[in-house]
Amino acid sequence: YDIKNRKIIEERSIKFNESLKGSTYLGKTKVETWNIDSLFESTQDINEFDHKTKVNHLEISAEPAANENNYSIPFETPDDATNTLSDEIETPVDQMNNGVNQIPVRRSERLKAKHMSTNLACNVPNSYLEAKNSADWQNWEFAMKNELDSLNKHKVWEIVDRPAKTKLVKSKWVYSLKQSDNGETKYKARLVAAGFNQIKNKDYLELYSPVVNIESFRLLIALASKLNLMVRFFDVKTAYLYSDIEETVYMLPPPGFERLVGDGKVCKLKRSIYGLPQSGRNWYMKIKSELEKFGLTQLASDSCVFIKSVGQNMLLLCMHVDDLAIFCNNDEMYQDTVNSIKSVFEVHENKTSKFLGMEIVKHKNGISLSQSEYIESSLVKYNLNECKSVKTPIVKGEDKSFPPTNEQIDITMYRELIGELLYLANRTRPDISFVTCYLSQFNHKPEKRHYILAKRVLR
Repeated sequence: YDIKNRKIIEERSIKFNESLKGSTYLGKTKVETWNIDSLFESTQDINEFDHKTKVNHLEISAEPAANENNYSIPFETPDDATNTLSDEIETPVDQMNNGVNQIPVRRSERLKAKHMSTNLACNVPNSYLEAKNSADWQNWEFAMKNELDSLNKHKVWEIVDRPAKTKLVKSKWVYSLKQSDNGETKYKARLVAAGFNQIKNKDYLELYSPVVNIESFRLLIALASKLNLMVRFFDVKTAYLYSDIEETVYMLPPPGFERLVGDGKVCKLKRSIYGLPQSGRNWYMKIKSELEKFGLTQLASDSCVFIKSVGQNMLLLCMHVDDLAIFCNNDEMYQDTVNSIKSVFEVHENKTSKFLGMEIVKHKNGISLSQSEYIESSLVKYNLNECKSVKTPIVKGEDKSFPPTNEQIDITMYRELIGELLYLANRTRPDISFVTCYLSQFNHKPEKRHYILAKRVLR
């Protein structure tokens, strides 16, 4: 970056030497690595950039590296690797250090610890091979074994011979990092089926599964505030595994655990598993039948709201897939219902009052809903975490105050931002409904001024 002329200089004459082995395939030989601290040692206040900095180019070789396709080699750091810069690279780096004023990076303190969960996704592997070659392989392996234990506990499949001329569904590991209530990082691995290859009316019949309407949930919150009801939130662990499957589905063994199944063997599913199109509907039918056995009645206006009333005692339950919310005015009725649910499903009570991404806080004067964590993550996404907040989503006549440049922007980026604003407006921020609907009129051909107005709504 040229500070004086305020221009970015791009170097396009870069060559790569592909004959050299990458870090994954290095043996125990002397390897020179970059010392990142040396890049920030310059403290001189110099405002000019040396345009004559020389960069040594590497030659391209058409010969492929050895063991290029051997992905099973684990990553190892050489024991005798040095921390010094090579002779060819050290000189340009020193010149750059002497030519550019190094300004320390100012870190944002606006993000709290509870909002940092979105930063964990950068270390999540996308496949079994990536997990095996990662530094956290032991944690991922432990998470996969826990998932297999849960599958065996629910008797999800039985091992059978591979049938001839039968469609087989592939399996895949999905990894994620989550933060527990006490702030600890949890490694989770979910075995899913690649059900996107299944054909409707051939491999399955129905797949629709209802969820609670946001209007119904807000009405239940209003009733809880008015009638002073207790509010509790639960989630069912491995919910889909409790429901049976009607269709005959054969699935390939989990990646990395083929030896546990055997050669020529496949898994015949007896229960619904994550990834199949019909699994969501099967789970809904399962929990609906169990709740009706416990004496709860389904409302005609909302398929995911159930009620139980005995005299002056009342219990309301709503669900969104595997997330449950219970509203009750009697402790005994509440405990009986929760114990009945725990007798069939493995249920975890959430210590934090969160439901569908909304924070529910009970005050003396009522109950408040907020989505501060979602808003903070959106601000970081659009580089607005250091911005100054504004009191109004839009100012009268502001949309006409921009010069008529007609500068177009990326339509996908604009629509994504409008969708996030609509998500907030429909749940906890009705005050931005008007301006969001107004800006959505330009989804077909957004201009830069519309994008600036949309980011103002986030502020």
